Amino acid sequence: MGAKARVGIGLGLAALLAGGYVAADIYDVLPQNLPGMLTMAPLPPQPAPFPDIPGAVAAPPVSAIMTGLSPDAAIPPASSVQELINVLVADPRMGPHVGVLVTDQLTGEILGEANRWGNFTPASTEKLLTGLAAFYELDPAGRLPTIVRQDGSRLILVGGGDMLLAPGPGHPDQVDDHAGLGDLAAMTAAQLTLQGRDTVYLEYDDSLFLDPRIAPDVPPGEQRIYVAPVASMAVNQARADLETKSDSAPRVVDPAQRTAELFAAALVEHGITVDGHPSRVIGTTNTIPEIARVESAPIGEIIEWAMQRSDNTITEVLGRLVAVELGLPATNTGAVQAVSAIVERLGINLAGAQLVDLSGLGRGSELSPTQLVNAVDVAVSGPPALRDLANGMPIAGMTGTLHNRFEGEEFGAGMIRAKTGSLPGVTALAGTVVTANGRLLLFTVIADQTPGPGQYGARQALDPFVTGLAALGR
Repeated sequence: MGAKARVGIGLGLAALLAGGYVAADIYDVLPQNLPGMLTMAPLPPQPAPFPDIPGAVAAPPVSAIMTGLSPDAAIPPASSVQELINVLVADPRMGPHVGVLVTDQLTGEILGEANRWGNFTPASTEKLLTGLAAFYELDPAGRLPTIVRQDGSRLILVGGGDMLLAPGPGHPDQVDDHAGLGDLAAMTAAQLTLQGRDTVYLEYDDSLFLDPRIAPDVPPGEQRIYVAPVASMAVNQARADLETKSDSAPRVVDPAQRTAELFAAALVEHGITVDGHPSRVIGTTNTIPEIARVESAPIGEIIEWAMQRSDNTITEVLGRLVAVELGLPATNTGAVQAVSAIVERLGINLAGAQLVDLSGLGRGSELSPTQLVNAVDVAVSGPPALRDLANGMPIAGMTGTLHNRFEGEEFGAGMIRAKTGSLPGVTALAGTVVTANGRLLLFTVIADQTPGPGQYGARQALDPFVTGLAALGR
């Protein structure tokens, strides 16, 4: 038989086999392990329609509870604003040195002022500058880690800037106490147990920030009370009492050392023996393996938390983190330089200003009402990353340091968002106010020679002034 004949027979046989396979597929007699797509089986019945739920109705269209501000709302007459300012400045409860500036946010028009270029002690309104720099330069979604690294029987506790650690379990739904030192100890002990190791010695690395840990211009009597030494890690903001949350509670001298001691005690509770006393090391490298970590709340939430509570310690930490981000020394001076550089990059002219720290607690800082209004303006209308700072300021009669001010005021409560400032002889407020007809105004008021004692008298004069701004256009 020739080659052509053999080829012809082979092709015919292949065709016959293919035809038989197709026929078997059509009549559904293929073995189960052979594929097939053809069939003569009847079509499956149509599925029943999805049942109707008795009483179900379509949802109504979503409507906003509060509408946005209209750009067509009338700007208050400058004469009305200036009249309110004149009354405020003349009030003896404000003292002899008062600065005020009120502008229309949309147009930038100055509606009234008193000594708007003067230098004043800003107190905690200075925190607005730190907040701007932190939101702009740091990743709002980033978190501050507290890490355990292991080199054989040697553990190193490395701080990443979280001074809000809980002593025990963390609370993921909070900013303060978000990460827990107890959780970190439990994770570390679990890893050591898996290794068959039950004895370690502990070191801690607090080299993220540098001395001085408290700005030198904070009065000695207020150091370690209203502000803690800045550290790369601390439990309960370094308060000596782990239970209290008081802003005026005494703080420990060395927050990182205290954290390491508490961590060692927590390891013991989990069955790990810690030889000796925790010792300080500098410059732990990432080449040493990490075996456990906990992380803070997002940095953006920490910034808002600090602004709401006017927290000095955490504001100083944020400033040092900005310095680290810019590659400047993480000292008080380096942090002030870093924040100032970012603020000026955002278009705020700091000529004539003086910053001695970043929280406003130190004595010697000076800002003008114009510079503070410009800071508020940048938060409101500058880069989108800064909106959370504007939205996160205390709200009159509702949140933060304004929760108990303007309560029940028809034209104040809920319509004022502002950063407070309070020191002996200083009362300040800087933020935004929505008028009765829906116009957004920016304002700053600073009085730094108030007669006192305390804040009551000056606030009794200042708060009605801002309420008067809110009532404009009614």
